[in-house]
Amino acid sequence: MLTHRNGSAYLGPQTTEAVNQIYELYQHLSETLGEEPQIVLLAHSMGGLVSRYFLSNPEVEDEAFLLNDETRAKADFLRDRTLYLVTLSTPHTGSL
Repeated sequence: MLTHRNGSAYLGPQTTEAVNQIYELYQHLSETLGEEPQIVLLAHSMGGLVSRYFLSNPEVEDEAFLLNDETRAKADFLRDRTLYLVTLSTPHTGSL
């Protein structure tokens, strides 16, 4: 699966979109294969921040980072089935 993140959007909406896309694909594959697949995430740049954010699934109040209850439940579901997260050129400590 390949997705594209809009680097100018806030982290919350980007994470919500990514979680929904991955969750839908997971459900489809699970039904098609008849077994639960495992997840390996490979993310570049902002995708690494989005992936790290949904795997950690923190509780925050800021609207820019907020995930609704449904998204949080899906993120927890996916986190429990994720084996690895590999990030490339991700600004984990911010950018200058």
